[in-house]
Amino acid sequence: MKCIAQSLSTKILTLDIRCCELCLRNRYTMMKFEDNVEKLPKLHRICYKGKLKELHAIKEINAELEMVCSNKATPLIYAVYSKFALKFVKYLLRKGANPSYRSYGPFENNLQKRDGGQTPLHHAVKIGRADLCKLLIKSGAELDATNAYGKTPLVTAIKDNNSNLVEILLDRGANPNCGECLHLAVQKGRADLCKLPIDKRKSSAEIDAMNAHGKTPLAIAIKANNLNLVEILLDRGADPNYGECLHYAVEKGRVNICKLLIDFGAKLDAMNAKKDTPLLIAIRNNNLELVIFLLDRGANPNCGECLHLIVQKGRADLCKLLIKSGAELDAANAHGKTPLVTAIKANNLNLVEVLLDRGANPNCGECLHLAVQKGRADLCKLLIKSGAELDATNAHGKTPLVTAIKVNNLNLVEILLDRGANPNRGECLHLAVQKGRADLCKLLIDKMKSSAEIDAMNAHGKTPLATAIKANNLNLVEILLDRGADPNYGECLHHAVKKGRVNICKLLIDFGAKLDAMNAKKDTPLLIAIRNNNLELVILLLDRGANPNCGECLHLFVQKGRADLCKLSIKSGAELDATNAHGKTPLVIAIKANNLNLVKILLDRGADPNCGECLHLAIKIGRVDIVPFLVLCGAKLDAMNAKMHFCIFCFDIAIRNKGRKRRRNAEEHENLILQEKMDLDNATSRKCKVSKRSER
Repeated sequence: MKCIAQSLSTKILTLDIRCCELCLRNRYTMMKFEDNVEKLPKLHRICYKGKLKELHAIKEINAELEMVCSNKATPLIYAVYSKFALKFVKYLLRKGANPSYRSYGPFENNLQKRDGGQTPLHHAVKIGRADLCKLLIKSGAELDATNAYGKTPLVTAIKDNNSNLVEILLDRGANPNCGECLHLAVQKGRADLCKLPIDKRKSSAEIDAMNAHGKTPLAIAIKANNLNLVEILLDRGADPNYGECLHYAVEKGRVNICKLLIDFGAKLDAMNAKKDTPLLIAIRNNNLELVIFLLDRGANPNCGECLHLIVQKGRADLCKLLIKSGAELDAANAHGKTPLVTAIKANNLNLVEVLLDRGANPNCGECLHLAVQKGRADLCKLLIKSGAELDATNAHGKTPLVTAIKVNNLNLVEILLDRGANPNRGECLHLAVQKGRADLCKLLIDKMKSSAEIDAMNAHGKTPLATAIKANNLNLVEILLDRGADPNYGECLHHAVKKGRVNICKLLIDFGAKLDAMNAKKDTPLLIAIRNNNLELVILLLDRGANPNCGECLHLFVQKGRADLCKLSIKSGAELDATNAHGKTPLVIAIKANNLNLVKILLDRGADPNCGECLHLAIKIGRVDIVPFLVLCGAKLDAMNAKMHFCIFCFDIAIRNKGRKRRRNAEEHENLILQEKMDLDNATSRKCKVSKRSER
């Protein structure tokens, strides 16, 4: 079918005025007609032109009743839009036309293309023809027939705000629960249209049916802020607890609707899909009026972390109101935080005061630790005044005092100590020393009850003094020693020597550090200084009276070949013939190291050449230059070693070994010459053979 684009004014000239009026009133534009009416089937053409006589003249009309034209419409649909619609429709129905036939063609204009699958009843409702609707229904038209988009004639009537047609359809049995009729009536805000479907409903449950968006009619009325409709729906049995109605009303701030819902039995503490109560939503929206109203009606302030949310928002007025209504002051939220912790975290002194004054427990949730972390002296004083435990530990085992030291807050440290915090809990002094804070150290030491506590060890077995030495902080070392730190506890001098801290070593020795104390490895400070080649510290320790005979010091000097340190050690009283763990004397070690200079030094200063088989060793290793010195210093030529060998025997062995070595070297040289000669002969022979072959 070809359609013509005519203006509305042109169409009015060819159509019934009543039809135009109804079409315009119902917001429908005119129908599209064929370019040439003559192309329509005969019955369609007669219905279109409204020629009643010609209609009666058709003898075999039954054959054409179900015939469709190019737009898929039957004669009955054309009859609905004709000048004499009632007569034509009545006649066609009497002749057997199907009143429920659905047309799926583009019968309407482009704006109405979405309305495929319309029955004659849909068309009659569209143009507002109550008489046609009654006739079609009487003739058996399906009241609840749906078009391609699931819309019934009743939905169409409600959509067009036609209460008369709505009543006609309902009276004749149209199902008000098909096609979201009630939802549509509520959206239109038509109380009269709402009452009609409700009064005709089949069961009370259907008044709470949800639409495609999950909304009940009551929820839609609340959204539209239509108090009248809300009341109508509730009066007629709508469930105020179905579909989160009260939550929705609170979200929208509808106070009057909230009152109405609660009066009709809405549960005050019901949770929505997000686990929010109406009270929680009111608090979140800062709606004081609704908060007061809900609490007055009995809403539970302990459902849904209400007090925590009020504290987060900093609302002292709401906070007081909730506490007055029975809110639990120390309830923890999903993150384990109490309202008081939340208030401290927000640095809200006013709210902290409100909560503490009303009985909040300052020992729930590490409140004092948090106040210290925030550096809030005022909050700390308030919490301590309210009974906060000064030495309580947090999840990491730290006390508030440790936290204050960690953040370098002298003022807070002083406040905590003045109010009785224990400076011996949590390695406070160690931490202050690590931070290099002399002022904090003095403050802590002055509050300690005994000097023994100044030498307490931390988890790593270090005293505060050892920590200060490690940090090379001379000032702190002096402060600790002045205030009674024991320089002999915790291997302090050993640490200082190992780190090469000369000034600290002097200070420790001045305060009574034992020069010859041994550490866990049996090393003395002097031995550590020798091992580290620290001449300055060796001299200092020896000058201050360190015993050079503790820990094989002279042996170590000789091993390192340090003649200067050997002289110094001997001068300080080192035993020249002392044996080490392997039974060796310093002279034996010097001979073994082929160090003639050290041998002379040791012999000149009185080392015994007969102690430790010195002459045997010198002869054995072939040190002829050392032997005369040993003999001159009294080495016995007829002395026997552990193997019962005389010196002369050792000399014979040495000579024999040297001879063997020479002979071995001579034999190797002779073999090498013979090998070279054989290689040369072989090469000459190969060359001769090649030349003979070339001659042939």
